[in-house]
Amino acid sequence: MLDRSSKTDKSIRNLSSKDFLNFGMHSIAYLKEIEVEGRIAVAICAADGTPIMVEHDMNAAAVCARHNDLEPVHLN
Repeated sequence: MLDRSSKTDKSIRNLSSKDFLNFGMHSIAYLKEIEVEGRIAVAICAADGTPIMVEHDMNAAAVCARHNDLEPVHLN
């Protein structure tokens, strides 16, 4: 008998490339430091890497993501 975590592991391992790209699309926002006009800013990106918007710092980006029901994840 498989427990729930084994079923989850198996289903995740069987994701197609397209499914993997969409994984977390409506629940995760990636926050990445970028340079804009010589200044450091933070890009808020969808799970597939599509830029959504830019904020002036990491805290503002995290607040914006959460305000839009997305869980912010900081990328180095």
